[in-house]
Amino acid sequence: MKKTLYLYVPKCMLLMILNIISFAVVAQTTILTETMGTVTATTTIAAHETANGFDNDSYTMSGTGDVRNTTVSTGYASASGLANIFLTNTVGRYFLIEGINTTGYSNLKLSFGLHKSTTASNGSELVFEVRTDGATYTPVSIPALPTGTGTATWHYVSVSGVIP
Repeated sequence: MKKTLYLYVPKCMLLMILNIISFAVVAQTTILTETMGTVTATTTIAAHETANGFDNDSYTMSGTGDVRNTTVSTGYASASGLANIFLTNTVGRYFLIEGINTTGYSNLKLSFGLHKSTTASNGSELVFEVRTDGATYTPVSIPALPTGTGTATWHYVSVSGVIP
């Protein structure tokens, strides 16, 4: 079954790294790890995809954000310190990964690095959605991030629940 990840950010800069994990009763299996590759300058997602710049060439990456290395991920164990997806505060910016096959897995958890550009943000500006039918998106809740002094940094976020 084809799965799609869709990110849409209307109000703040967010950067990400993906890690989709399936949890079984005793063990866990990593289904996808994506560091976003490397870039030497800001580039479009389409150009990065065409150049096979993402780690996973078997999936299709698209979107209206861009790929850059200006704020490399840091501060959590799986931070790659490589490229990231930049989604500015313009309505309609998104990043899409198509072709993730999770058939036979259950209790999925998706983890990613998210950079807050302001201390006032709690991350709720990011709309995170999944789809199974190629048309209907279902939102997945992102836990609120801390706000206040010193919180405009990278955060490791995990979402679970309605991930098909």
